[in-house]
Amino acid sequence: MSWSTTWPESKPVQGTAAFPSVRYSASAVSYGGELVVTHGYFYDHQHHKPAWQSNAWAFNFARREWRRVHEGEKAGAPSARYCMSAVVFEHGMWVFGGDDGGHKHSMNNYVFGAHFDELWRLDLRTYAWRRVKPTDGVAPPKRALHQAVVLGASMYVYGGLGKADLWRYDFGGGRWTQLMAAPGEEDDEAHPGVRHAFAAAPDGGDGFYVHGGTRHRKGGGRPRVFGDLWRYSVNANGWTKVRPAGGGELRPPKPGPRGHHSLLALGARKLLLYGGALCTPGCVCYGDTWTFDADRAAWSRLNATNAPIHRYRQSLVRDAETGVVYLFGGESYKPYMYHNAVDALRLPAALAAAAPAEAGAVGWAAPPQSLTAATPPAREPPPPRVAAAVAAAASLVAEPPKLWDRPADMIGETISVPQVARGGHLGGVFAPNAMGDFLFNVFLGLVLACCALVGWIGCCWLLCCRSSQQNVWGRPSRRRFRKIGE
Repeated sequence: MSWSTTWPESKPVQGTAAFPSVRYSASAVSYGGELVVTHGYFYDHQHHKPAWQSNAWAFNFARREWRRVHEGEKAGAPSARYCMSAVVFEHGMWVFGGDDGGHKHSMNNYVFGAHFDELWRLDLRTYAWRRVKPTDGVAPPKRALHQAVVLGASMYVYGGLGKADLWRYDFGGGRWTQLMAAPGEEDDEAHPGVRHAFAAAPDGGDGFYVHGGTRHRKGGGRPRVFGDLWRYSVNANGWTKVRPAGGGELRPPKPGPRGHHSLLALGARKLLLYGGALCTPGCVCYGDTWTFDADRAAWSRLNATNAPIHRYRQSLVRDAETGVVYLFGGESYKPYMYHNAVDALRLPAALAAAAPAEAGAVGWAAPPQSLTAATPPAREPPPPRVAAAVAAAASLVAEPPKLWDRPADMIGETISVPQVARGGHLGGVFAPNAMGDFLFNVFLGLVLACCALVGWIGCCWLLCCRSSQQNVWGRPSRRRFRKIGE
């Protein structure tokens, strides 16, 4: 089992008419043999500014080519934002919520809590956007970093930054209904509780699964990052914590705690988990792939070769026709970069058998030579001033800054020096432009401190000269400089 590159990392990172820009925390779905991706964010180091996205693109799996299907908010799309939920229902891509950092009002300083409660539909046949307002005026509170799944003719929305409530949207009636409020206790054995940046997928029955995520502690401090698995049942309107079976092992294998990862349903009884990051303290990105067998309540790690660069905040979809899993976008730290490549994973036969009936056989055949993707271009090094700032800050910043460049989901999390370099979001919610500038200012501060030290030494030297027989201006001094020991 191996990953294969179907579209290489491409420059310029801002994109062209032939391919999209790099981006992370975008919204993506699989429809009609294509990956459809919209919105997202990256920090444009070349132009030193945040790059919020609102355009939409479609990648054809068979032809291995991109095409732009919508120009963005100027043509009627939702305003630029990221961290929305996205599902497919009846030829439409439905997105809800999201966060735009208040960039329309403050481009260089992140505005915390600039979330949305809007529901939009992108027609996947005409690629026209339409805002969908509830028929009775009732809607969930604004949120970002939540998840949504489709069960039957309804969409279920759970959690988000500072949220633990559960809502259902009836596609037919156009109404929202709150199913569960947030629990009273922060740690409730019968409820996953407040969390964001988790992953979710339907279970093929009357419910859906939720895995991992992050929760900020009351009163501050380092956030909690989860590695647990929960299942919600529509019929019971309740949560159950799924405890993995170990077959006699004291510590059964399972994915480690993480957030900003991906979870896909492989038929009714299996799940596929990929990537994500552990961000407390610092951030470590994952590139591992796991499957969960609901019948055995057991996790298994897949040994996939030629794995893409470890990352988080990526988009992961599964082609319903071939069963191939496709990966797009995201952000990584080692090396530090944003992504716009498309990678494909062919699943083993055992998982192919678990595919839904309409998905057909799971597999990916080697492409004809004429369609083989080119070798990805060399990756762009960080800007010189950022590299210099990192080198200077490495020995001085024992506790990295927590607020200047983070979007709201990362408040309270610490970061490693490589994260500081990018001058964009740190996996969550830092003000998009400030971190790179902050570190440059740290470097500049060191230079100014050195200048101040030189000035202080110079003042001392002038005082000494004034006390000597000949001062610095060539005039006799009124006092003799006393020798040491006198």
